[in-house]
Formats: sequence, structure tokens, C-alpha cells
Amino acid sequence: MTKREKVLVAMSGGLDSSFAAASLRDQGYAVTGAHFRLWKPGAESEAPSLSEESARQTAQYLGIEFRVVDLRRRFREEVVEYFVNEYLAGRTPNPCALCNPRIKFKTLLELADEISADFIATGHYARVSFDAGNTEYHLLEAKDQNKDQSYFLAFLNRAILRRIIFPLGEMAKSEVKKRGLEMKLPAAANAESQDTCFALDKNYAGIIESVKPEAKRPGDLVDLSGEKIGSHKGIYHYTIGQHRGLALNREDWYVIAIDARKNQVVVDQEPNLLHRKMQLAGLNRLSAFSLPLDCQVKIRYRSAKADARLEETADGMLVVSFAKPQRAITPGQAAVFYRGERVIAGAWIEKAFD
Repeated sequence: MTKREKVLVAMSGGLDSSFAAASLRDQGYAVTGAHFRLWKPGAESEAPSLSEESARQTAQYLGIEFRVVDLRRRFREEVVEYFVNEYLAGRTPNPCALCNPRIKFKTLLELADEISADFIATGHYARVSFDAGNTEYHLLEAKDQNKDQSYFLAFLNRAILRRIIFPLGEMAKSEVKKRGLEMKLPAAANAESQDTCFALDKNYAGIIESVKPEAKRPGDLVDLSGEKIGSHKGIYHYTIGQHRGLALNREDWYVIAIDARKNQVVVDQEPNLLHRKMQLAGLNRLSAFSLPLDCQVKIRYRSAKADARLEETADGMLVVSFAKPQRAITPGQAAVFYRGERVIAGAWIEKAFD
């Protein structure tokens, strides 16, 4: 670096973001840490959370500036409402993929501009590369495939990639843990972050009911012919491909579809979960490309990449055609497109068909 550049680091209070801040400080950057207060059900107290205290303690240990940004109202209005409404519409939301561009990275950039920081950084396992040939920045998968989080970053504005640093992108989680212990980072003694986003809470149905108590509407479990074969306790308890919790005598049935208008959950055998095509909305390009495009697609975070073609129909509909049928394509989830290790686009799944 020709000068001591300034970087704003998002600090959740966990090891990954703590190590990101420490490594950037050790590289010579002037580091400022930022912790976001996010909405949680029943957490109305103004007292700092455990994660906030952990982040503050780490910042003091590293000798870096530290700020707390209260995003509870914004998070509640833009992410929690989306999360609840998607489930009540019979879809399965992906709040992390939405929150990153709308809340976390947007806020980081706003604060970075306020404090005249050159870059922003997070503890995500992902990478950014620069292509000198066409002077473009690209989002890449992390080296550690078991921790790669590029899927959740596919809706970022490509223009901001030039200002993002991902210090953990070339590292394995085990190495981060080892080096964190060597640095004696306060968070290194913890298995993971002390505080998680509301959407990762196992009791997500309880979150929905706390926001909208009227959501508790029992209804019918039906087969593909529409015949009632059981009852459900609310459509938000179910997602496409679900097998457990159906309370049916048949063990070979799965959730095939969710009809919010009729308040029905449709179940049938597993072959009916397989589809060759899906319709998309809200395409976000992270690289320049033209359609039709042959690429690879992930239809959920932990799914394997699948060979497919992305194209636009004559009436303007975005459609993906898979080389092989895919299981449990789920409306509301993110479809993320890859060319090798490069993330080229993200879009929202509208429906599956053949």
C-alpha cells in the first residue's frame, strides 16, 4: 500500500469477523469495526447483546475504532416483514441473500462513505478478483468449499465489488480457528458466533407467530388430485421437499406444493419433486453475459451445482432448463449462477415446471 488505507469491517462478535479485522490491521490498514444491532423477537431491551459485547471487546483488544449501528427498525421493516410474508404466501424465503444487499452491505457502504473509508470488509468466506483484461471485478467462491458463502452474496451490486475485501476467502475454517487462537482473539474460544440472525433460529414458526399471530390457520393436507388426506397446522410450517412432520400413515410422501390461496399443503411421492425447468424473477448480474447462457446453477445453499441453460422467452420470462431433473425446486429461494468458481448472477425462483 502506498498509503495507510482505511477499511470498515463488519464485526458480528464471532471469530470469523474478528479475525478479518485482526488480519487487516496486521496488513497495515487503518481499521474501524462496525457492529449491527438487528431485530430479534422479544428483545426490546436497550442493553447490549452478548455479540455486541464480544465485538466491542475484540475491537478494544485490537486497538481499533469501533461503532455500533442500530438497524433494528430497518431490519424489521425490510427483512423480517419479507421473511414472514413469503412464508404466508406459500414460499420459502432466503433472508440472508436479501439482507446482504439491502441491509448489511448497503449500511457498510453508507458508513464507509461517512468516515471516508476506502474499503469495506466482512468475515464471509468468498473472494473478489480483478480481471485486468476487461477491468472488471468478479465475485468468486471461497477456497474452502465447506464454508463458501458466495451463494448468499449473489444479489450484491456489482459496482461495489471494487471496494470489498474478504480476508477469509483464501483460508480454511480450521486455519482461521488456529490463527485466531494464536492471536488470542477473545472470540477464538467460542465455537461460532455468539449471536445469530433471527432467520437462523430453529423456531422460525414462533417468529412468524410473534409478528403475525393471525398466521395460525390450520388447513388440509391434500394429494395431487385435491383429495384431503390429513391436516396441517399452518402453511408456514412446511417447505417443498419436506418429509418429516406430515403426520401421515404413508412414509413415502413429501410436500410437493403449497397453495396459500386455498390454505392447502399438497403431498405426494418423491418422483413428483423432480422438475427440469424453473421460472425466475429479479435477475441480478454480477458479470457481463448474453442470453441464452450455458452455466451451472445452485438452487439452494447446500445443493450441488447443476448444468443448465438460462434464457429469456419471447414474452420476456426468464427460464432455466436443467440438463438433469432437479429435486425440490422451491419458490422463494435464490438461484445462483456460476461459471467455474465465478458467481455471475442471482435470481429468485418463482416456480418449477416441466
